[in-house]
Amino acid sequence: MFSGLWRHHDFLKFWLGESVSLVGSQISLLAIQFIAVVTLHADAAQLGLLGAAGYAPLLLVSLFAGVWVDRLPRRLVLLVADIGQAVLIGSVPLVFLLGALNIAYLAVVTFLAGCFAVFSAWRITRICRNWCQKGMWLRGIAS
Repeated sequence: MFSGLWRHHDFLKFWLGESVSLVGSQISLLAIQFIAVVTLHADAAQLGLLGAAGYAPLLLVSLFAGVWVDRLPRRLVLLVADIGQAVLIGSVPLVFLLGALNIAYLAVVTFLAGCFAVFSAWRITRICRNWCQKGMWLRGIAS
């Protein structure tokens, strides 16, 4: 029934964990913009700032992330990236309860979460490359 990478237990655990992480990241980005509109009554320019803060790490950090990721332990990078994103996103409700939530804080959280996501994305390609045999690497990344 299953062939190729789907028979590798480590790949299945990795795929499931990363799938959950990516879904959570995308929901979090949507939730941050929703919070900005509903709670802070953000206008279009402020939502544009949040969107730009989320994509700025792709331009500013990704050039250096590949070099750093190659020099650091694989699992450590993934764990720090995923835990870092969770802590940042988890801090938003806490700051809201303290009454200090503002657009600038949401922009910083979005930017830093994007930085962690860049590191995670680089590490994913490196891990898949090590697990996959020749000819299966594209299937692993496409999964």
